[in-house]
Amino acid sequence: MDVKTMEFLNKALNKAKELDEKQREYFEKEKEKNEIKKQEKERIKDGEDIIKRIMGSNMMRNVQFNNQIINQGVSTFKINSVWGKVNKQIKKELHEGTVELRDIPERINQILAQYANPEKIEKKNKKIQRELVKAGVEDRDFSCVLYEERRSGFNNKKENLVKGFCYVNEDKLVIKKLSFFKSRDLGDKVIPYGNINAIDYDKQVVGRTSGIVISVSGFKPIVLQGATDENFQLLNDAWLNFNKKSNESVQKIVETNTLTNADELLKYAELYEKGLLTDEEFAAMKKKIIEK
Repeated sequence: MDVKTMEFLNKALNKAKELDEKQREYFEKEKEKNEIKKQEKERIKDGEDIIKRIMGSNMMRNVQFNNQIINQGVSTFKINSVWGKVNKQIKKELHEGTVELRDIPERINQILAQYANPEKIEKKNKKIQRELVKAGVEDRDFSCVLYEERRSGFNNKKENLVKGFCYVNEDKLVIKKLSFFKSRDLGDKVIPYGNINAIDYDKQVVGRTSGIVISVSGFKPIVLQGATDENFQLLNDAWLNFNKKSNESVQKIVETNTLTNADELLKYAELYEKGLLTDEEFAAMKKKIIEK
């Protein structure tokens, strides 16, 4: 093979290598682009799922979020409009990539706050305060929403939602219950601290409000929804203090019984030494005292 042919073949081989390298780089870039698109698609889907859990959908709105809108002083006939504007804005920011997934709940609250009506909020708060005074619960330690099974005498349907006004005492938690809409007195729920196994706090997460979870012996857990971390600390401290005092009382009783038993045993030992008790009698009395 002559020199020219060799040179030609080498050039062709190098050209082929260059084309292969460019093709490989092209496919790698395309793969990278597709991966970025896939990740972005997944991010948007996860974000829309979070938004849906918080706000609900056009077909099925989240009741708690609707209540949040109302609490901002928005009139009833504007709820749908505000819901749509908040939903549109948060989705726009999600698609633009200007909001992180973890920040979506807080950002929704920020957008919703833009539609707040301070005058109506103040008016509503005054109305609530008047209702609390009328119901005699203005001095409660904290308020919550309590779910329990009840039956209405009118239609025999279960009513699970009641307003709870909690009073934290030294030895028990008293919850004054009122119906959710007409504030009808539903009686008191009394939970002695001695019956409580554990008290936990569920922080606010996507689609669910915060709440205190009370585990009671022999019953389903009692959930006080809407309670804050400060409310939990108040109740938990009272429960722990009660347990501490109870344990101290039990310890004192044990110590008193121990001293009494020792004194009694010493008395019989003295009688035995004086010959007033036989071996059998002293052994029987000693066994009886030890078994106590």
